Amino acid sequence: MARDSCLARVTAGVAVGGAVGGAVGAVYGTYEAIRFKVHV
Repeated sequence: MARDSCLARVTAGVAVGGAVGGAVGAVYGTYEAIRFKVHV
């Protein structure tokens, strides 16, 4: 029981970390693209 709880917490942590990292990366990437006037 405790092992499943630990695995669930790790999985949730990875999901949250990935979501936050992706969001920060998208915002930073957009900022850099605008700053360097990169037009696709």
